[in-house]
Amino acid sequence: MKDNVTDNKQNLFDESEPVILTDEIIAKYLENEYEWWFWLPTLEDEEIVGYRNHVESLCKKGFPQAIAAKACSCCGGDKMFVCDWQFARDSYLWLLGLDSAIISDKKRCQYSDALGYIYYHGYCGDGAPEYDKAFYYFTKGAAMCRMSVLGLSDMFLNGYGTEKNALLAKKLATDVYEETKDMYLHRNYECEFAEAALRMGIIFKNEYLDSGNRADALKAYGYLLEASDAICSRKYQRDAYKYKDMQTKLQIEKEIDQLKAICECEKPEGKSKLCAEPDFFFELLKNRNPALFCVKRLSDNEVEINADRIQRCLPHGSSSKSSIIPKENFVVENLLIVLPEYGFCKNTFDVTYRFKQVKKIWISEDKEYFKANHLNRVRADTFDKYMFYCDNILMAYIDVERNDDKAWELLYDYRAFWAFDLQRDYEMEYYEIEKAGLQWL
Repeated sequence: MKDNVTDNKQNLFDESEPVILTDEIIAKYLENEYEWWFWLPTLEDEEIVGYRNHVESLCKKGFPQAIAAKACSCCGGDKMFVCDWQFARDSYLWLLGLDSAIISDKKRCQYSDALGYIYYHGYCGDGAPEYDKAFYYFTKGAAMCRMSVLGLSDMFLNGYGTEKNALLAKKLATDVYEETKDMYLHRNYECEFAEAALRMGIIFKNEYLDSGNRADALKAYGYLLEASDAICSRKYQRDAYKYKDMQTKLQIEKEIDQLKAICECEKPEGKSKLCAEPDFFFELLKNRNPALFCVKRLSDNEVEINADRIQRCLPHGSSSKSSIIPKENFVVENLLIVLPEYGFCKNTFDVTYRFKQVKKIWISEDKEYFKANHLNRVRADTFDKYMFYCDNILMAYIDVERNDDKAWELLYDYRAFWAFDLQRDYEMEYYEIEKAGLQWL
């Protein structure tokens, strides 16, 4: 998408291109005012002046696309237009009054969400919030805008503009959190996951203040760590949204500082931490996600196992008879490792555990690596057996003595470089199988 928008920018501002810049052509480039920030930071000063003049000219002529683009910039301000909340409010109100043939339902929801944000924070008038209007427009925007749903969650949580309803606030925030978390783990870092996780953290912080239960404080802290990871993962510092992103980041940091002392988080030493169970192996293989396990034997009774999720073909758009697989049909879903008691959060696609007190380990074909998409644990009298399967075929198992001192270590900030070549070759092997028309395992 970025390349297409860049091409549009070149056609719009490159005078060597034989393009007649009619009002209609310029308005077409502004049609999606929520995308032009991809190339906005790349413009030179003279291009910014030319762009601003075009937009101002179209605004005076009443082009909705130009008015919407300028209003978006004026919400906080950017390098194109200075902050002007009143212009943004008046513009969005005018746009919502246009015929539905001109303004789509999706854009109506976006404009309503922007108005809800403006009224909620009291950016116009005397600076006092107008909660009744904010609730009205968030309700309108919630049909197709997740930020409006989160806005309603805030209002129900605090009783602003409506009756206080903590349960409904939690449900609204949870719905957005679960939806955007899936998007975030599939590497959509521009989604609203940071804002949703922030709301979840605030909700559980309130529950802790009511109950005094430290478990609620740890949950809240975990959500806030996720929010911090997400807001820092956004690749594009969006000029049009930089004001909102900065406000979100500051609020996350404030909430984290408040909870850090309450949770009394231990700072781990080195690169490892004791972990009671290899839970993240189970999480890594959730929904039959395939992973490559590489085994490094440290001693007779101690091993390190690194697990990397490997690409798998998405079901839509692919066929077992197809000889060509589009690149976008391959996906690796990330894993979010959150350890609030240690103040740790990492968005990754690999996990490494060190197993201590190993009684026995067996790997099919006597290799140092294997592929699995399912893990089962069986408790014996004195030890636990972990059995790794690939489509119901046993690929490996490991017997670990049960010990109250916790015989598992989760290694983080750690990449098994010795396993990288195996991972790459293994993925290529399965890619060739897929090209040959066989079923992806």
